[in-house]
Amino acid sequence: MYIHISKESWTFSDRDHGWQVSDCTTESLKCCLLLSVMLLEIVGEKIELEWLYDSVNLLLSQQSKNGGLLAWESAGASKWLESLNPTKMFEDVVFAHDMLSALHQQSTI
Repeated sequence: MYIHISKESWTFSDRDHGWQVSDCTTESLKCCLLLSVMLLEIVGEKIELEWLYDSVNLLLSQQSKNGGLLAWESAGASKWLESLNPTKMFEDVVFAHDMLSALHQQSTI
């Protein structure tokens, strides 16, 4: 099984989980950046810049052609696979769709 890089990503659970989640990573990165401009007396020691760079690199590696992000890895399947879906009940579940909101939230810092 292929697993995308997960260095300096945030997951739904703990580090042992190992599966990075793009919206968790963008929200956590945003929080770290907001905390980095606050006084040390309030927030404590700042996060290492290398960790932030690695998180940005992870997000850029997951970015799709249209600029969006999928939940946990870059797009691998083609859109035409939706035509093989025989039911209306499971419409739009064969092909993973991009989330543009996570990138938008990140860019509004």
